[in-house]
Amino acid sequence: MHSILGNGSVAHCTNLTIFDDKVQHLAQSFQESVGDAFATYFVECVARLLRGNVASGNCTGTSNNAESMNHVLNQATKWKQQKLPDLILTIKSLVDLQIAEEEHAMYGYGEYTLRKSHAQFRRTIDEWQSMSQKQLQAVLSHCFRIQTITKVRLHQAQLTLTIS
Repeated sequence: MHSILGNGSVAHCTNLTIFDDKVQHLAQSFQESVGDAFATYFVECVARLLRGNVASGNCTGTSNNAESMNHVLNQATKWKQQKLPDLILTIKSLVDLQIAEEEHAMYGYGEYTLRKSHAQFRRTIDEWQSMSQKQLQAVLSHCFRIQTITKVRLHQAQLTLTIS
């Protein structure tokens, strides 16, 4: 776990080249120590999501971020344990609120704003209200998409990541 999420791990890379090298090394190590199934899962699922964070510049998560989100979750549950289905609904409601805040940022409402790199996605409130659900979803998806790995090949002798 430390090699994936700890200090100096792939999760803390800020450079895609270094990230890809670390992923390749880890995948080989996992392949040798725990087998192909986990190595494939690591490359196709875990590394894909982490690489998206590195590519988008969102790899600067800190324990303060985690503690902040933990506090928000505790407030939402009123500091009480919940059964899993209830917890899932609570988390979904928090995610829905975050998505609403993203939408607000797109038309300049609320306390959040889009980064300068995403300024071309800003819309006026009139434009926003005149869009169909399909158009709104397309704009949101395009604005908040993360580059992902589209093809992964796992070989015994060599691991190759193909990024598009």
